[in-house]
Amino acid sequence: MVSPPLVRLKPLLRNGIWTSWTPLSRLDCHRSAVGSPTGAGGVDPGPCLWYQGVADWGTSMLSKTSRYALRTLAELAGLKDGESVLSRDLSERIGAPPQYLSKVLVTLRRAGLVRATRGQRGGYCLGRPAGTVRLIQVVELTEGPMLVPRCLLDNVTECGSETACRAHEGWFRVQEMFVEFLSTTTIADIAREGGSV
Repeated sequence: MVSPPLVRLKPLLRNGIWTSWTPLSRLDCHRSAVGSPTGAGGVDPGPCLWYQGVADWGTSMLSKTSRYALRTLAELAGLKDGESVLSRDLSERIGAPPQYLSKVLVTLRRAGLVRATRGQRGGYCLGRPAGTVRLIQVVELTEGPMLVPRCLLDNVTECGSETACRAHEGWFRVQEMFVEFLSTTTIADIAREGGSV
């Protein structure tokens, strides 16, 4: 089922705000529908495409640190109870440079989102249930408040309601929906069974 924020994204996607689609032929998640935004013979790739698309589009709105933090938590969410993973193994799994990941892990540990255990089976595991951690909590931990509008054109001057650039209104609506997506989606929602992200 497509989440409410993504349902509201559809009209914007149909109008060309999102100009590229990620091929998902490798995923068996296609279903027939009328009025497909892809225009591909009425085939709507369904929730998989929306989540994949928001992820691809969203990465351009998030820092590298935020992306690694989210991938780290999603990976740890796939571990079985009592399991943990070494930092070097986690680095390989999510494709993050070891030194960069160590800094991300420090931030997550200080926030209580991950725990470090010692001993023969030591490593990292989630500090809280994945279903209680919303994406926006992770992103704001590394980037600060997400509700602050960011100008699409990177204007030097402040871009607001009174000094808006030509893209301000539409782009601000997209940002609002992106923030809503982050606010209503948990780590459990993006974690894959088995822990591979």
